Amino acid sequence: MAPDVELVVIVPAFKQPGLLVEAVDSVLNQDAGFPIAALIVDDGCPLPETRVLGLALARAHPGKVITLRRRNGGLSAARNFGLDHAPRLFPHYRAAFFLDADNRLAPGALRKMAAQLDAAEPEIGWVYPDIDTFGRAESFSVAGDYSALAHLRENFCEAGSLVARRVIDAGVRFDESMRDGFEDWDFWLQAARKGFRGQHARDCGFQYRRRAESMLSGAERRRAAILADMRDKHAPLFQARSLIRLEEREAPRFAKFEPGATGVELFVDPRRRQSLDLAEANRRLARARRAPHQAWFPDLFVFAAPGALERLAEARLDRAALWRAQRLLQTCALVAVRFEADAKRLGLTAAEAAGPDALDGAALLIARADDALDPSRAASSAGLADLFRDSGAELVCRGPDLSVAADGLLAFAVDVVEDLAQAQRAFSPQKSDWRREWRRTRRDIRATYSLIEPVGPVLPHVAPEGAGRARPQVGFILPLVAFGGVEKVVLNAARAVRDAGCDAHLFVMRENEAALAGELREIFDTVAFMDHPGARADAWDRIYQTAGASNCARDDFIPDGLGLLATMDVVLNTHSLAAHSLMAGLRRQGARAYVGLHLVELSPQGHPMGGPHVALGFEHVYDGFLVVSQQLRAWCVARGIPADKILLARNAPSYPTEPEALARALARRARRPRGRLRALYIGRLDPQKGVDRLEEIMAETEGAPLDWRVIGRAVLDESTALEARLARRMGRPVEAPLDAPAELDAAYAWADVVVLPSRFEGAPLTILEAQRFGCAPIATRVGAVEEMIEDGVDGFLIAETSDARVVEDFAARLRELAGAPQRLETLARAAAARQAQASWSANLRDWLAHALPPADAPAPDAPSTGERIHA
Repeated sequence: MAPDVELVVIVPAFKQPGLLVEAVDSVLNQDAGFPIAALIVDDGCPLPETRVLGLALARAHPGKVITLRRRNGGLSAARNFGLDHAPRLFPHYRAAFFLDADNRLAPGALRKMAAQLDAAEPEIGWVYPDIDTFGRAESFSVAGDYSALAHLRENFCEAGSLVARRVIDAGVRFDESMRDGFEDWDFWLQAARKGFRGQHARDCGFQYRRRAESMLSGAERRRAAILADMRDKHAPLFQARSLIRLEEREAPRFAKFEPGATGVELFVDPRRRQSLDLAEANRRLARARRAPHQAWFPDLFVFAAPGALERLAEARLDRAALWRAQRLLQTCALVAVRFEADAKRLGLTAAEAAGPDALDGAALLIARADDALDPSRAASSAGLADLFRDSGAELVCRGPDLSVAADGLLAFAVDVVEDLAQAQRAFSPQKSDWRREWRRTRRDIRATYSLIEPVGPVLPHVAPEGAGRARPQVGFILPLVAFGGVEKVVLNAARAVRDAGCDAHLFVMRENEAALAGELREIFDTVAFMDHPGARADAWDRIYQTAGASNCARDDFIPDGLGLLATMDVVLNTHSLAAHSLMAGLRRQGARAYVGLHLVELSPQGHPMGGPHVALGFEHVYDGFLVVSQQLRAWCVARGIPADKILLARNAPSYPTEPEALARALARRARRPRGRLRALYIGRLDPQKGVDRLEEIMAETEGAPLDWRVIGRAVLDESTALEARLARRMGRPVEAPLDAPAELDAAYAWADVVVLPSRFEGAPLTILEAQRFGCAPIATRVGAVEEMIEDGVDGFLIAETSDARVVEDFAARLRELAGAPQRLETLARAAAARQAQASWSANLRDWLAHALPPADAPAPDAPSTGERIHA
């Protein structure tokens, strides 16, 4: 035992006795000024010279050299053996250095590195040197601030580094199963997952012996296989949610310049911006362009009209607009973002090769730094206009209150570019604050999401943190957002998720616009649009068990789709065929994937078809299936979906209503004099809903004491003529669809019965909404309707038989109720009681428990992230 030793150098020894003396002598010759010991670990070397030499060195330098011998286990095992014995042999040591037996140290190396480690912040777990080789002489520079992003791409930290004891005490060890190389890279990644970071030590004097053939050269030949295993082992480090936090700290994507601002804002997520004064921004930009391996400055410039990003954030379109612009900049040089105010819709529409007029009134101009700073283009407004004409794209953002004063943005961008160019010219090498580097470089400071998965640009979204972990992020996928029941279910599921303490995000796959702008803005933290041909082309030529498959053949769609969704913790895909092909990749990114099933549709010939059939082909890539009924659950079980993956999530009324308003409406219904029966149809006017049957029901009940109201619209061409016939039957126009809760409340409060002569359904929301107001539903027995109505108690079920028989049965029931006010009152009370306790949060409780980690679950380990941006 050597209790006074402060630094231990662990020297594994195997079959290199001729080099061991040189390595140990370099340790003994250190001028550190504090006690250092060399701990030789003889890794079961079969050469007797290794054992003899180690013992001789220990006898010659008692307390300064100690030799241990173990059964052969490889380099990692030898290093771990030394680490495990170090606390007993050197109880007060504070750092360890790994020196292979064929390498050596200059006399001041450990003194310099120890002083740097002592002065570093606690999160600095090791200091690492440049790599100067001898034998085959080469020199590599790893200068610059430590970058965890760069470290994920390449191992620039040699094993010959000084490691603080706090890292070793945290349990970081070499992986003894890695006997083919890169075990030191794995060691540093373990340390990063524990929250430690490295720090570069310049000119400290570490010397690496390079031979024509070595363990390293062998590892390079097996590089792809070794790295694949490492990336699987350290998967949390390579997931987008970890990478984007590192990107925010070390390599932010965007630099925003705004008229009237006194500085520059750097960011990944537009809602998490960090300001720099102009002088510091110019210094960083100049340094990054002169030494890109050492420093970083955003490579995307955003010239923004005052308040433009704030207006986009209010519309929930800011992240999606920047993501779409970044994708456009893969094939063009300048994107002009224009705003259009629209109180009813949200949307993002891109038009490549837009005309020069798009520059006038643009709220944002976004360009790659190399294009913006190109002196041949950027010196004038005409130059940027030419750049836009030759390689430009327009992005139109639609949403409520999207308007800013954007005059003069082009001239402002030109002034900024010229100022930046002049500032760079002022930073000559003689005046710079970094040294000229003569070594070759081995670092690449770039955010990349292709390290483990072919992921395209990632949505610029960084989840907020609280209580030591990020808030869960839940993504809802829809093909479109219109006036439909499926969309209403998703909106309410998103409300329940938000009420459970998560952030909800909407991803629209097929369309570039969404209705219900106000509700979307209220519920969702982000609204994004895929805008990709692969999201629209259904692969019905790729059949699995009689159903079309997701369009997996569009390989270019997969990276963009994964980039859009990769920062989510949970995703729920409802009715998007294209999104099925993304789920395997999202699960590899650490997300939990669910599919929402609502109904089995029927073809025009009456054959079962639709979303559940397609989902069968992707059962293995989903964590769970959300179904709205026991009937659909039984269907899934019958087709081989494991029962424990099927989660029942019944529907509830699609919109909230004020309790006081509901109570008043029910009281008025009870007091209302009974005269003519009030019958309501509300929904789409298409064959699925049986609107042709509705016309015949009206004809069959003509002369009975009935008043009709029809609310909806035709969505198919063949239904438009029927809409006109329905209007003639009622003697009044068909009413436009209602979306305001107060208007819907009034419609249900008016009606005595709601009529649903559908040919197929899932679990229609209309039934639940009508029952809540004491309005009795009369519906065909299709889908899960019989789970929502107790026949004769809170509504009526009509057998789904021939059209003529269905019409006859509906008409008979309506005539009966028109003459039975007491029975109608009993139905009303039972219907209202059935829905009195209905709740989306309660109905989705099982899914939320399945999808979200418990509040006290430990957060996955990831590299340390702070507020400092890489300088």
